[in-house]
Amino acid sequence: EEEEDAEMMMESSPTASTRESFETTTTTTSRRRKKEEEQRKQEKKELELDLELHRRDEHEADLYAQALQSEVTRMTTALAEIFDRNQALAQSLATRQQQLEDEIDARTEEAQKTAGNSEE
Repeated sequence: EEEEDAEMMMESSPTASTRESFETTTTTTSRRRKKEEEQRKQEKKELELDLELHRRDEHEADLYAQALQSEVTRMTTALAEIFDRNQALAQSLATRQQQLEDEIDARTEEAQKTAGNSEE
């Protein structure tokens, strides 16, 4: 548009109406530029604010991720301790069960011997 305005000004002769037209065109162009400049400034402010908010959100997300990772580590440690205790209890239970089976077998054998001796 500016080039068209400039071409129009060059083609016409410098009369009063041409000067007036030139001044109107210059004023209009100047206003348009100022308006665009203000819009760009406003857009820049909005983008800067968006960037600041994004950076804050990113920082908060990093902090949250760190907190979650700490919680995962804590829970993994707690679960490992529970697993180890369960393994120890399972081994203890297996040992005790074997002892009871051995006692039952011994008593059964003793009872059979006693029953066999009494039959004779």
